Amino acid sequence: MGEAIFRQQRNGLYAVNIVVPGGILTPEQFLGLAEVARDAGVWRIKCGVRQTLIAVLEQDKIPELLEKIKVLGLQVAPFGNKIRSVKACPGGAELCPRSLGPALELGMELQARYLGQDVPKDFKISTAGCSRGCTEPYCADLG
Repeated sequence: MGEAIFRQQRNGLYAVNIVVPGGILTPEQFLGLAEVARDAGVWRIKCGVRQTLIAVLEQDKIPELLEKIKVLGLQVAPFGNKIRSVKACPGGAELCPRSLGPALELGMELQARYLGQDVPKDFKISTAGCSRGCTEPYCADLG
């Protein structure tokens, strides 16, 4: 426990859950991740429900992937009795006409401050900029 690296049940590959703060990558991170994934033999990359990216690859390639994502300013998501990746809606005048506040910025700040901290039970945070709750703040431990 600690890092979100899981063995896949059917195909024998492993899944590495990569944190993407607020679900946002810079173009450099996006291109860099594509290169890292190709070089590490990643089979597929899936979008996770907590605004993460899940890279599926062979176990022996995981150290290479982990080393190279650090250079991109990315990290493996925490797992277990930790504060998980924050789900942040794109709320803000720039990205959502319904937004009533800076939910994206708040979510990214909360993640920078609390991600991975030890807690008695896994803890999920979600921010939303309006009552629609696209990031499911009503289901989170803190919304």
